[in-house]
Amino acid sequence: MRLCALDLATTVGWCIGVPTSAPIYGSVLLDGRERAARYGALLDWLDDALTVHRFDAVLCEAPMVSNDIRSRNAALLSLGLAAIVEFWCWDNSIRRLEPAHVGTVRKDILGRGTFAKGLAKPAALDWCRSQGFAPGDDNAADSIVLWAHGTGWHRHRR
Repeated sequence: MRLCALDLATTVGWCIGVPTSAPIYGSVLLDGRERAARYGALLDWLDDALTVHRFDAVLCEAPMVSNDIRSRNAALLSLGLAAIVEFWCWDNSIRRLEPAHVGTVRKDILGRGTFAKGLAKPAALDWCRSQGFAPGDDNAADSIVLWAHGTGWHRHRR
């Protein structure tokens, strides 16, 4: 199984690989002011990534939705990006699509599911660096953590 782990946001973190070797990873900014433009950018990126990396499974953080009116746009973007990935997987015959709760992933890899405000991203970056990864930003770090969780890489590593 070649897993593509996605941290879905305006800047998407991605990590692709198998648990027996080092993955490739990075982040991509979804250009556009409107949500629909970002959805289109994600579709384009997914098409390109599949062509280049030939993954057969996708794992992404489950969207988090808040009732806070200020976060309405973020919630709509989060849900929309998740829906785009689900549709794209179906359209490309990738039947292994799983959402993962961020707290579950963090507890499995970072040792705790919740962090005080502003501390989760640095914890993910620190963990990645301690494992020999060099993520360019916290989005890539989050996707590496997600990939490690999804593949069980951290349990199989020597």
